[in-house]
Amino acid sequence: MSKQRHDDISFLGRVMLFFKSVWSKIKSFKIVSSVKKRQMELAGYEGESSPEESRLSYAFGVTKVIFVTLLCLLLCLTLVFGSGIISYENVYYMFKDIQFINTYGESRTDQLNYSRPMARQDVTEFKNGLAVASDSELKLFTSTGRVTMTRGSEYSNPKLSASSSTLLVYDQGNKDFAVYNSFTELYRENLEYPISSADMADTGAYAIVTRSQKYTSVIRVYTNKNVLDMEYSKNDHVIDAAISEDGRYLAVLSMSVSGGESLVGITVVDVKRGEVNSELTIRDVMPYSCDFLSSGRIVVLCSDHAAVYGLDLAIKGRYDYPSSPIRTATSEGGAVMVFKSEGIASNNMIAVMDENGIVSFTATVTGDVYDVKIKGTYVYVLTGDTVYRLDMRFGARATASFKNEMARLAVFEGGEVAVCTDAAAYYITFD
Repeated sequence: MSKQRHDDISFLGRVMLFFKSVWSKIKSFKIVSSVKKRQMELAGYEGESSPEESRLSYAFGVTKVIFVTLLCLLLCLTLVFGSGIISYENVYYMFKDIQFINTYGESRTDQLNYSRPMARQDVTEFKNGLAVASDSELKLFTSTGRVTMTRGSEYSNPKLSASSSTLLVYDQGNKDFAVYNSFTELYRENLEYPISSADMADTGAYAIVTRSQKYTSVIRVYTNKNVLDMEYSKNDHVIDAAISEDGRYLAVLSMSVSGGESLVGITVVDVKRGEVNSELTIRDVMPYSCDFLSSGRIVVLCSDHAAVYGLDLAIKGRYDYPSSPIRTATSEGGAVMVFKSEGIASNNMIAVMDENGIVSFTATVTGDVYDVKIKGTYVYVLTGDTVYRLDMRFGARATASFKNEMARLAVFEGGEVAVCTDAAAYYITFD
């Protein structure tokens, strides 16, 4: 039976397979008699082993059997009485995950090929591998290039957001979203109104921005078990929403117009309590995005400045742009912005703002900038023919040549970098 067919077995059939596997383990308890027989052999052996050593060996063997028995019983009882906590699928895919973890030491391929060129593509790092979604396909790769899942897609504009264990895929401008692990779909929902944006925390909790008949914007917050935890609604247009890495807080960036004046609202919602924690209004500016930093602070990017706030929305630092940014990105450590340099058209200024709202690093690169990422202590910049790696600690830079057509960057935990085109992802080696 192929792996795909095995994934499609009915739930009852898979439960039966699981209990059959458990029973085979229980039947292996004849090891007890084998251990006892071995003890008797050692007791009569006149070499270095002694009766005390044989008894110790026997005790370890019996202990092993007891632990295996308890594990099997625990899994059986949990499946029977705690299906809301753990299911057959949890156990099954846990062991599949373990199998892939054991292959992480394999050398990776230099290129990840998609099944076909992908239009309307989105990519994100997932479990130190790559998730690629298009209007025709969702494909997941491990760090070594192994394909763990391929699914057909009817999303017209797919977007991705990942946690450490699950992947959120939603159709921006439409009503569908789904949650996956490395091998299968865990949850799917079709909302009543279109989705404008979404964000997933590292815990697996996530927020979906939509609307309702009564409210202009509705943010639905789900737990990591795909259960609706709370809704936050308002009559302003929500530009962006982010959920903290522990899933406790929700940051909402919204916009409204009053008397011809634009009003930007920043709201922090305590998800656990289901209430607003703090609110702030900024005037006459265009909001871009918001995100949580590793410190728990919130970075907000606007058209003319970037700022860092605490959970109480007390400002920690602000950076006023020298000109309108052409590219921006955020990470757990801060924000990076790209500006056209004055005087030389081909030059671009890179500015990094840290978690205190202070510009801690600047640099200049040449060429049209298509993408920028910040990861750890490095900034990565993709131009038309070069990938730059800028070291924020020492100011050193490394480059790699790559001809691209509107490609984008993927930066992994180990510091590896891939350039993602519409047909494949290529790992980069810096000079």
